[in-house]
Amino acid sequence: MNLDKPLDQLIAEHKPARGRRGGRNDARVNARRLRRDAPYPTTNKALAPADLATRILRVSSQSDSKSVAGSIAHISRAGEPPVVTAVGANSSNQAIKAVAIARNYLVQDEIDVGCLVQIVKDEEITHNLQLTIVKRARREPAENLEAFELKVKRESDPAKTAGAIAGKAREGVRVSVTCATFGAETVYCAIESIAIARQYLAKDGLDITAYPSFLSVQLDDGMRTAIRFELLISQI
Repeated sequence: MNLDKPLDQLIAEHKPARGRRGGRNDARVNARRLRRDAPYPTTNKALAPADLATRILRVSSQSDSKSVAGSIAHISRAGEPPVVTAVGANSSNQAIKAVAIARNYLVQDEIDVGCLVQIVKDEEITHNLQLTIVKRARREPAENLEAFELKVKRESDPAKTAGAIAGKAREGVRVSVTCATFGAETVYCAIESIAIARQYLAKDGLDITAYPSFLSVQLDDGMRTAIRFELLISQI
């Protein structure tokens, strides 16, 4: 280093270039970032035999829904299904899409998966979703039984929708919830409605398992895909 140069020039010459950092410290930072952004903490092989407390798939808004769906399907084939968690409407939307895709992946295995929807209350975190995945033998849909369809929009009141779900469930009526508008906020409104309805029905000894699927909708500008939840009411 030539110390006869002006101080400003010395600093400019030896200042690290932006975007070109490297070395051991940066490798550690990148490794931490990858672990933080990963939708699940470990391999499917390790998760499958794990207990419920650690058999968790964490989904972010950047998670690939098909990859998460593959994990759900793999773990469900191997044993007990996982728990899927997400924070925020966009992350929750990815999680629900993953469950819907996993159902298609499991068709050849004669397995179907649904979810017990729960909104975990936290003072610092809103939209904290937990989906406990449950599996059963795949059944052919009953063609002669029509479901009462509730349509949910982004601005729908989840408590009122939950009341309608619970009322029909007590009457023994099959219920489905369809997202009538598109976007993550509408999906989350439907999720929250189902979670609240579970609370309403717990006093009656009933519970709801939600089975999400994709629904093609014809609009003026072409076909769009919406989410529909078929609700299975069962005794606790």
